Amino acid sequence: MASIIEICNLALQNISQRTITSLDARTNEGKQCAQRYEHARDVTLQMSWWGFAKGVAALPNLDAAPVEWAYAYQLPPDLIACRYIVSPVPRQRVPFEQSGRELWTNHGPETTLAYTKRVVDPTQFSPLFIDALSWRIAADIAVPLTGSKSSRRDALGTFGDILKIASSSDANEQGPVSPLETVPDWIEGRG
Repeated sequence: MASIIEICNLALQNISQRTITSLDARTNEGKQCAQRYEHARDVTLQMSWWGFAKGVAALPNLDAAPVEWAYAYQLPPDLIACRYIVSPVPRQRVPFEQSGRELWTNHGPETTLAYTKRVVDPTQFSPLFIDALSWRIAADIAVPLTGSKSSRRDALGTFGDILKIASSSDANEQGPVSPLETVPDWIEGRG
């Protein structure tokens, strides 16, 4: 189980910098990690639908919807990314639009949303997510700490490579991401 400090130290080691013992402003390394950790975490969460960050919520109905939509709903406070609206009809996509902290759709009057939630406890992160996150932080802190744009570019490249591996591995550890991705009946009938 990793801590925020341990994740930041991985990021610092990724770009050959001194490690830290706290996120304080006494060192430039600590200051840079403190400034960029939360944003890097949320960006990395948004880039894939991680198993540890899946959320499902019944959305509260709002009074006014835009003219082109029948319903407006309040999004969950821990939302990072909308994934799909849970439909009572299997494999049916429900169109929606997100605007700020609202979701608009013609599906209602009750709606349940599957989404990526903000997870702040690093002990919930998978090891591959931690690896990807450490490289994202490394990319974000590379220029302020090393003065090297090529160091940032290299870290972003590694982040992209690790993100692909981590996302794929995470997806392989789960069943279908949504009811829309289940095996069609005609294929299941083949046996």
